[in-house]
Amino acid sequence: MRSAWRLLRDGPGHPAWNMAVDEALLRSQAREGGLPVLRLYTWHPPAISLGYFQKARDFDRHVLDRLGILVVRRITGGRAVLHAGDVTYSVVARAGTHTPQGVREAYHYLNRGLCTALRLLGAEAERGETSPRVARSEACFALAAAGDLVHRGAKFAGSAQARMGDALLQHGSIAVRCQRALLEAVFPCRADEGLDWSRAVTSLDRVLGGPVPMDRLQAALVRGFAEAMGVELVPSRLSPAERELAQALVRDASPLVE
Repeated sequence: MRSAWRLLRDGPGHPAWNMAVDEALLRSQAREGGLPVLRLYTWHPPAISLGYFQKARDFDRHVLDRLGILVVRRITGGRAVLHAGDVTYSVVARAGTHTPQGVREAYHYLNRGLCTALRLLGAEAERGETSPRVARSEACFALAAAGDLVHRGAKFAGSAQARMGDALLQHGSIAVRCQRALLEAVFPCRADEGLDWSRAVTSLDRVLGGPVPMDRLQAALVRGFAEAMGVELVPSRLSPAERELAQALVRDASPLVE
């Protein structure tokens, strides 16, 4: 018999709520254990999620306000991610029980679910390799690390992790639609930084040569994780305790960066 994971499929969510739910699920796993969770969601309005230690002052708020882009802070590390025309996934599990214990090993294990989903859509993905020549950019998608996925060297899926004891959160963004103009506006680069967005990043619609409906990608992710992990994904909702904790995080320690 396959082991069970919870499946949460959320519609477009406010950026602060999206980050609060991921943190609430991680805290709940750390305190009480329970089944692993796969959560799929999108963003409205568009946002930039900052890595835990990243500084908001590195971005031009006048540009962000003009474009209607909010700024939130993730509980995970890494660099800023633009959430517009993407699908975000999160996995909350027990490291050493549901996933390998090591950070890199857990990345590679969970990325099997992403790779399987992408193959179901007809897209091949490879592990990224960090490029030091673009390391100064504040944008996560400017460089592909070992936990990320690329197509012909261009990144289109990035992930980050956080731990609370043995509880693990891995969440990441899959670029579905090309957002080059927004990336160039939000993450302007000097010529000496050597960053060419047209070569550094891609998107699923460009890889597949046509538009990819969000619901089709989400269906592929559900099937891909189920097959790669060998589990049954059981549709679920936030428990009352998880919802209450997420609401408290928004109210008392909101991820939204003013």
